Amino acid sequence: MAGQTRHKELRSLGSALHGVGIMASFALLALGTVVVVAPLRARRAEHLERCEHLDQLIAGRDGVERECERLTEELDGVRRRKEELRRRITDSAQEGEFLRQVSQVADSVGVRLREFRPGAISRTGRYGTMRIELRCTGGYGGICDFLEQLADLPRLATIDRLEITAPNRGDEYSFGMSLDIYFAAGDLADRDAGQEGGDV
Repeated sequence: MAGQTRHKELRSLGSALHGVGIMASFALLALGTVVVVAPLRARRAEHLERCEHLDQLIAGRDGVERECERLTEELDGVRRRKEELRRRITDSAQEGEFLRQVSQVADSVGVRLREFRPGAISRTGRYGTMRIELRCTGGYGGICDFLEQLADLPRLATIDRLEITAPNRGDEYSFGMSLDIYFAAGDLADRDAGQEGGDV
């Protein structure tokens, strides 16, 4: 009788220990989920987000490269234009040479150059300018060609004023203009130094 009772107690103890073991296993599993699995899931989500961001960058790479190429071409064009303008600016005013160029253009389009008068000299940033007053006569078509070819002269010049008078008879117009021709400002410094030396 005592043996049976002891056997039951051992069975009950074994069942209790088995239950405790199962509970401990669940506890360890839960702890592992919190300590190991949850951080892994968080890192996986972070990696997926970074991969998605990289995919977006790669998808937009072609557009970025095309925009970079476009801007590079524009910059090269600006540099070429700057160099072209720099070559059209002389070291000094050289108004006599400019008169020769203007006269050639006028003769080629049938415009008569009536007056060529150099005027005031001033400084504009790194460059000096000389004001030139022109008065000419010619047909309407010749005037248009004259103005167009002035823009293509080897010498850089800008038109500040243009006045065209309708003809009293026939088809010959009279027109006058003010232009500025550009040259290196160093020539102005030389002129100033010469004037100061002459005053002493």
